[in-house]
Amino acid sequence: MARLRTELGIADATVHDLRRTVGTNLAKLGVSKDIRARVLNHVDGARSVTDAVYNQHEFWTEKRVALETWETELRRIVSL
Repeated sequence: MARLRTELGIADATVHDLRRTVGTNLAKLGVSKDIRARVLNHVDGARSVTDAVYNQHEFWTEKRVALETWETELRRIVSL
């Protein structure tokens, strides 16, 4: 992160800033709240006990699609 801050000339950027940017942009791109939370590895307190205990699906495909969507948007932004 220190190298990135130096390269970009942004002295006060944090990892949390990057996570917030990704989360915000995934929302703008229409990625569901549940998948955004899973991409950011947030524990959702609203999950039911049944879901937390019995749903062992890792959502790899859904997270990959979300991150590929973000990649496309980020490449578009950087190319402006």
